Amino acid sequence: MLTKLVPNLLFRFDTQYGNRPATGQQPPNQPFNFVRVEDRRFKLRHPVSVGGQSVSPTAAGNHINPERNFKWLPWILGKVAYVPLRTTTVVTGEMSGCWLIIFRLNATGQVCFGHIGTFQDSSHSDTKEAIQAWKIAVRSGQITPIRAFNPITVGPNTPKTFAAATAAQELYTIGLDRVMAPPGFPGAMPYKVIHVTHAVGVGPGTPY
Repeated sequence: MLTKLVPNLLFRFDTQYGNRPATGQQPPNQPFNFVRVEDRRFKLRHPVSVGGQSVSPTAAGNHINPERNFKWLPWILGKVAYVPLRTTTVVTGEMSGCWLIIFRLNATGQVCFGHIGTFQDSSHSDTKEAIQAWKIAVRSGQITPIRAFNPITVGPNTPKTFAAATAAQELYTIGLDRVMAPPGFPGAMPYKVIHVTHAVGVGPGTPY
Protein backbone atom coordinates (compact mmCIF):
# COMPACT_ATOMS: atom_id res chain seq x y z
CA MET A 1 0.00 0.00 0.00
CA LEU A 2 2.83 2.40 0.83
CA THR A 3 4.17 2.22 -2.73
CA LYS A 4 0.88 3.75 -3.91
CA LEU A 5 1.20 6.78 -1.60
CA VAL A 6 3.18 8.96 -3.98
CA PRO A 7 3.58 12.70 -3.28
CA ASN A 8 0.52 14.80 -4.18
CA LEU A 9 -1.80 11.77 -4.28
CA LEU A 10 -5.25 12.68 -2.95
CA PHE A 11 -7.16 10.00 -1.07
CA ARG A 12 -10.09 9.74 1.27
CA PHE A 13 -10.20 7.79 4.53
CA ASP A 14 -12.74 8.04 7.34
CA THR A 15 -10.62 8.02 10.50
CA GLN A 16 -13.72 8.22 12.70
CA TYR A 17 -14.88 4.91 11.28
CA GLY A 18 -11.39 3.43 11.41
CA ASN A 19 -10.98 4.45 15.06
CA ARG A 20 -14.34 3.10 16.24
CA PRO A 21 -14.29 1.00 19.45
CA ALA A 22 -12.90 -2.52 19.22
CA THR A 23 -15.49 -5.31 19.19
CA GLY A 24 -13.41 -8.47 18.93
CA GLN A 25 -13.19 -11.02 21.73
CA GLN A 26 -10.04 -10.53 23.77
CA PRO A 27 -7.61 -13.45 24.09
CA PRO A 28 -6.87 -15.09 27.46
CA ASN A 29 -3.88 -13.83 29.44
CA GLN A 30 -4.13 -10.44 27.80
CA PRO A 31 -1.69 -7.86 29.24
CA PHE A 32 -3.46 -5.32 31.45
CA ASN A 33 -5.15 -2.51 29.46
CA PHE A 34 -4.10 -4.02 26.12
CA VAL A 35 -6.80 -4.30 23.45
CA ARG A 36 -6.45 -6.64 20.51
CA VAL A 37 -8.34 -5.11 17.61
CA GLU A 38 -10.25 -7.21 15.12
CA ASP A 39 -9.12 -7.13 11.49
CA ARG A 40 -10.08 -3.83 9.87
CA ARG A 41 -9.21 -4.39 6.24
CA PHE A 42 -9.31 -1.59 3.71
CA LYS A 43 -8.33 -1.04 0.11
CA LEU A 44 -7.01 2.04 -1.66
CA ARG A 45 -9.06 2.15 -4.82
CA HIS A 46 -7.94 3.50 -8.18
CA PRO A 47 -8.21 7.29 -8.59
CA VAL A 48 -11.48 8.84 -9.71
CA SER A 49 -11.26 12.00 -11.81
CA VAL A 50 -13.53 14.74 -10.50
CA GLY A 51 -13.40 18.46 -11.27
CA GLY A 52 -10.03 18.16 -12.96
CA GLN A 53 -8.48 16.35 -9.98
CA SER A 54 -7.94 12.67 -9.20
CA VAL A 55 -8.94 11.33 -5.79
CA SER A 56 -8.45 7.75 -4.60
CA PRO A 57 -11.33 6.55 -2.42
CA THR A 58 -10.81 3.90 0.25
CA ALA A 59 -13.30 1.18 1.07
CA ALA A 60 -13.61 -1.76 3.45
CA GLY A 61 -12.43 -5.11 2.13
CA ASN A 62 -9.61 -6.48 0.01
CA HIS A 63 -8.41 -5.29 -3.39
CA ILE A 64 -7.43 -7.77 -6.09
CA ASN A 65 -4.02 -6.05 -6.06
CA PRO A 66 -2.48 -6.79 -2.62
CA GLU A 67 -0.33 -3.64 -2.90
CA ARG A 68 -3.53 -1.61 -2.44
CA ASN A 69 -4.56 -3.34 0.79
CA PHE A 70 -3.96 -2.21 4.34
CA LYS A 71 -5.23 -2.88 7.83
CA TRP A 72 -6.17 -0.09 10.21
CA LEU A 73 -5.04 0.10 13.85
CA PRO A 74 -7.16 2.50 15.91
CA TRP A 75 -6.05 4.88 18.62
CA ILE A 76 -7.79 3.91 21.88
CA LEU A 77 -7.32 6.46 24.63
CA GLY A 78 -5.82 5.03 27.81
CA LYS A 79 -5.12 1.61 26.25
CA VAL A 80 -2.50 -0.13 24.16
CA ALA A 81 -4.33 -1.11 20.98
CA TYR A 82 -2.61 -3.75 18.85
CA VAL A 83 -2.97 -6.14 15.94
CA PRO A 84 -0.84 -9.09 14.83
CA LEU A 85 1.71 -8.04 12.20
CA ARG A 86 1.31 -10.53 9.37
CA THR A 87 1.30 -10.10 5.59
CA THR A 88 -0.51 -6.77 5.21
CA THR A 89 0.79 -3.29 6.05
CA VAL A 90 -0.90 -1.78 9.11
CA VAL A 91 -1.69 1.95 9.16
CA THR A 92 -2.73 4.11 12.13
CA GLY A 93 -3.47 7.78 12.83
CA GLU A 94 -3.94 10.64 13.01
CA MET A 95 -0.79 10.98 15.07
CA SER A 96 -0.16 13.74 17.59
CA GLY A 97 2.66 12.31 19.70
CA CYS A 98 1.77 8.71 20.62
CA TRP A 99 4.50 6.09 20.45
CA LEU A 100 4.05 3.09 18.17
CA ILE A 101 5.66 -0.23 18.99
CA ILE A 102 6.47 -3.49 17.26
CA PHE A 103 6.59 -6.13 19.98
CA ARG A 104 6.29 -9.84 20.65
CA LEU A 105 3.56 -11.36 22.80
CA ASN A 106 5.61 -13.86 24.76
CA ALA A 107 2.67 -16.16 25.54
CA THR A 108 2.16 -16.92 21.84
CA GLY A 109 5.35 -15.70 20.18
CA GLN A 110 3.22 -13.53 17.89
CA VAL A 111 4.75 -10.28 16.58
CA CYS A 112 2.33 -7.35 16.88
CA PHE A 113 2.06 -3.66 16.09
CA GLY A 114 0.78 -1.47 18.93
CA HIS A 115 -0.41 2.10 19.44
CA ILE A 116 0.08 3.43 22.98
CA GLY A 117 -3.06 5.53 23.41
CA THR A 118 -1.79 8.64 25.16
CA PHE A 119 -3.35 12.09 25.17
CA GLN A 120 -1.59 15.34 24.22
CA ASP A 121 -1.40 16.31 27.90
CA SER A 122 1.26 14.19 29.62
CA SER A 123 -0.47 14.67 32.97
CA HIS A 124 -3.82 13.37 31.69
CA SER A 125 -5.02 10.28 33.59
CA ASP A 126 -5.57 8.32 30.37
CA THR A 127 -2.02 9.07 29.25
CA LYS A 128 -0.69 7.75 32.54
CA GLU A 129 -2.87 4.61 32.28
CA ALA A 130 -1.65 3.78 28.78
CA ILE A 131 2.01 4.26 29.70
CA GLN A 132 1.56 2.26 32.89
CA ALA A 133 -0.04 -0.59 30.94
CA TRP A 134 2.97 -0.69 28.66
CA LYS A 135 5.44 -0.61 31.57
CA ILE A 136 3.64 -3.43 33.40
CA ALA A 137 3.63 -5.62 30.29
CA VAL A 138 7.36 -5.08 29.70
CA ARG A 139 8.44 -5.53 33.31
CA SER A 140 6.29 -8.63 33.83
CA GLY A 141 7.80 -10.28 30.78
CA GLN A 142 4.48 -10.58 28.96
CA ILE A 143 5.90 -8.78 25.93
CA THR A 144 9.28 -8.18 24.34
CA PRO A 145 9.74 -4.80 22.61
CA ILE A 146 11.34 -5.00 19.17
CA ARG A 147 11.22 -1.47 17.75
CA ALA A 148 9.47 1.79 18.64
CA PHE A 149 9.06 5.27 17.19
CA ASN A 150 7.17 8.53 17.47
CA PRO A 151 5.98 9.27 13.92
CA ILE A 152 5.69 13.04 14.23
CA THR A 153 9.44 13.24 14.86
CA VAL A 154 10.33 11.53 11.56
CA GLY A 155 10.52 13.41 8.27
CA PRO A 156 9.38 16.95 7.44
CA ASN A 157 6.65 18.45 9.63
CA THR A 158 3.19 18.20 8.07
CA PRO A 159 -0.29 19.29 9.21
CA LYS A 160 -1.47 15.67 9.51
CA THR A 161 0.37 12.41 10.10
CA PHE A 162 -0.37 8.72 9.68
CA ALA A 163 2.10 5.93 10.40
CA ALA A 164 2.59 2.39 9.20
CA ALA A 165 4.30 -0.91 9.95
CA THR A 166 5.00 -3.51 7.29
CA ALA A 167 5.13 -7.29 7.50
CA ALA A 168 8.93 -6.95 7.32
CA GLN A 169 8.77 -4.94 10.59
CA GLU A 170 9.68 -1.66 8.90
CA LEU A 171 8.22 1.57 10.29
CA TYR A 172 7.12 4.61 8.28
CA THR A 173 5.79 8.11 8.82
CA ILE A 174 3.16 9.24 6.30
CA GLY A 175 3.15 13.04 6.16
CA LEU A 176 -0.16 14.50 5.00
CA ASP A 177 -2.26 17.61 4.51
CA ARG A 178 -6.03 18.07 4.20
CA VAL A 179 -7.27 19.84 1.09
CA MET A 180 -10.58 21.05 -0.24
CA ALA A 181 -12.59 18.44 -2.10
CA PRO A 182 -12.85 18.96 -5.87
CA PRO A 183 -16.12 20.47 -7.13
CA GLY A 184 -18.72 17.76 -7.56
CA PHE A 185 -17.02 15.49 -5.02
CA PRO A 186 -19.00 16.12 -1.80
CA GLY A 187 -17.97 14.79 1.55
CA ALA A 188 -14.93 14.87 3.78
CA MET A 189 -11.81 16.75 2.74
CA PRO A 190 -9.28 14.43 1.09
CA TYR A 191 -5.83 13.81 2.44
CA LYS A 192 -2.88 14.87 0.29
CA VAL A 193 0.33 12.86 0.53
CA ILE A 194 3.39 15.01 1.28
CA HIS A 195 5.95 12.32 2.06
CA VAL A 196 6.41 8.72 3.16
CA THR A 197 9.56 8.41 5.27
CA HIS A 198 11.21 5.28 6.63
CA ALA A 199 11.92 5.37 10.37
CA VAL A 200 14.82 3.56 11.99
CA GLY A 201 13.07 3.63 15.35
CA VAL A 202 14.35 2.85 18.81
CA GLY A 203 15.06 -0.74 19.53
CA PRO A 204 15.22 -3.17 20.89
CA GLY A 205 13.82 -1.29 23.82
CA THR A 206 10.99 0.87 24.95
CA PRO A 207 10.27 4.61 25.05
CA TYR A 208 9.07 4.44 28.66
